[in-house]
Amino acid sequence: MSSSVPALVALPAQCVPVSGLGHIAVAVADLDAARAFYCDVLGFADSGSDVLPDCGRHRVVAAASGQRVALTVDAALPPADTGIHQAYRVTAGARQGILDRLAAHNIAVSSYREDRPAERADNCYVLDPFGNRIQLVTASSAPHGGPAIAAIDHVGVQCIDMEWMELFYVGRLGMSVNHLVGASTAD
Repeated sequence: MSSSVPALVALPAQCVPVSGLGHIAVAVADLDAARAFYCDVLGFADSGSDVLPDCGRHRVVAAASGQRVALTVDAALPPADTGIHQAYRVTAGARQGILDRLAAHNIAVSSYREDRPAERADNCYVLDPFGNRIQLVTASSAPHGGPAIAAIDHVGVQCIDMEWMELFYVGRLGMSVNHLVGASTAD
């Protein structure tokens, strides 16, 4: 009998505290189209291509905070209709500018039922040209704010075993649980 659940690996006994996100990787099928969307529409700064060691073909774009997004060429694009997403922090003015550019490119903006109470009034999502779901989170003031993306706010990941994920992210990386969805089969 085969199982789709990966074998659990031994976790280090000590906690290695993480204080924030320095970069994330996003799967794309075309680097030129990805650069155009992430830089020209969302407002990231282009930091060059193939600059990270051992990452295959990629292009790096940067938020005003210095956090980076590695746009990696990958045939395995994200599955549709999941909670997987990347959320970027913007000021209200930057968000309006991004919404105007999205409209000029005929890119639909969507809203979804928000499970996290803090995001219910901040419901603004868009799909990049490759199906990656992006959330624009408005901050009343964002350090490094300006006309574009200020920072990576959070990333929505999908997991198979929530107890193991909490053990890893909280127990080993020192993160905290901000909101939990899917703790029971009724969710």
